[in-house]
Amino acid sequence: MFLFNLVEKRKTYFIFSGIVIGLGILAMVYSFATTGSPFLLGVDFRGGARFEVQFTEEVSETAVEEVFTNAGISNPSIIALRGEDLQNAW
Repeated sequence: MFLFNLVEKRKTYFIFSGIVIGLGILAMVYSFATTGSPFLLGVDFRGGARFEVQFTEEVSETAVEEVFTNAGISNPSIIALRGEDLQNAW
């Protein structure tokens, strides 16, 4: 049977844990400096709305953006969806 000598090697484990925690904090600081948030938050946490629309005919990105702008949504982010059954999906 193999036993871990946790108490004997506690300094090594504390140093390893400190390095991992330090790297995590550095990653959060870098993310905050570049994106303004320590974590990359989805629409659920940022607020806003998400619409998934699929058209039977081909539609341009500017046409989709114009519809949302005319509906009063300022600066909409339009992303084309890709997949097997996702043709003309935004």
